[in-house]
Amino acid sequence: MQATEVIALRKCIECLHFANADARFASARNPTRGKSYVAARALLDYLGGKKRGYRLMRAVDQHNVPHYWVASSNDAILDPTKAQYEVMGEFPPYTAGISVSYRPKNKHRTLLAAMRRLKVA
Repeated sequence: MQATEVIALRKCIECLHFANADARFASARNPTRGKSYVAARALLDYLGGKKRGYRLMRAVDQHNVPHYWVASSNDAILDPTKAQYEVMGEFPPYTAGISVSYRPKNKHRTLLAAMRRLKVA
């Protein structure tokens, strides 16, 4: 993973509290659950999107819940919400992932703005 990717991922994880969880999947005991789309979209935009070789990836996990992350041009996995699977003692569904187009909603804008403001050492 490149240094810029590591910094972007750290910023996204640090700012996740600005993201609203999808109410269908949110969990008080699992704070990143239901935030994967918003977080992946913010990370994708922050990194420059398709123009820079990044792709939005999606897979459905064993609970029939969609999970999103970003893949780089060299197939590195950038997943700001992978902790939700660690909390459950499971692995994210990366092997079933497919590249998907973006939804037109802008729910990720608040998180993206927070990432742009955050200074990471």
